[in-house]
Amino acid sequence: MEGLRETLEFWHEEILEKHFKESAYSRYKYTARARSYVKRKRKRLGHNRPLVYSGNTRRQLMRARRLNVRSAKKAKLIMTAPAHVNYRTTRRSSARSIDKKAEITALIGKEMKKLEKTMDRVVGELLKQPGNITETERMK
Repeated sequence: MEGLRETLEFWHEEILEKHFKESAYSRYKYTARARSYVKRKRKRLGHNRPLVYSGNTRRQLMRARRLNVRSAKKAKLIMTAPAHVNYRTTRRSSARSIDKKAEITALIGKEMKKLEKTMDRVVGELLKQPGNITETERMK
């Protein structure tokens, strides 16, 4: 259970922030935004960071979280976000839609490996604690 908790905390503290940087469009292969939207956003706000307009969504997701670890195999990271994050935004100019929830939780291979290493490290540390059965003892 501790391994899942630390892995989810690592994702929230180290990986989530990357989803709000301009490089996230290519890094996570986000759906391209309409040219007119990008132009308007750059003119009004001076940036084109994905999933950020007023900054409210980013602030809420980065600040609020609740970990719900039910067992050694099941855990949830619950974050508070504005309702629009759960809606799929259909673009008028094409059939593609923007799935913000999927964009926020997208992972690339390197990040998956970091999460796996975090889990392995924590589980390894727990197994080394006094009172835990080691692999050698199991084989006897």
